[in-house]
Amino acid sequence: MSLMEAFERSKKLAIERLNERPPTLMVFGNQYMREVRDLMGPDPFVYGIQANARAIDMVQQISVEQALTPRKQPIDEIFPQEVFIAEERLSLGD
Repeated sequence: MSLMEAFERSKKLAIERLNERPPTLMVFGNQYMREVRDLMGPDPFVYGIQANARAIDMVQQISVEQALTPRKQPIDEIFPQEVFIAEERLSLGD
């Protein structure tokens, strides 16, 4: 849990710094940051199973279509129960 919380705090700090001071080598840095925010929301690097459910489903679908895996697995077969519990705890702490 503490590792996940540290990653979350670190990511929030990095996003705040990036929003305050876009990279100076990017001539249109502010415009780029607005476009990213408009497209991906305030957090383009979301953590968690629920937040990434569509991406997880898409990866599984592609894997089945390319015959890399025989079927899509239920989400609870992919991740251990501890991950669901940790995600729930983090969401309650926000």
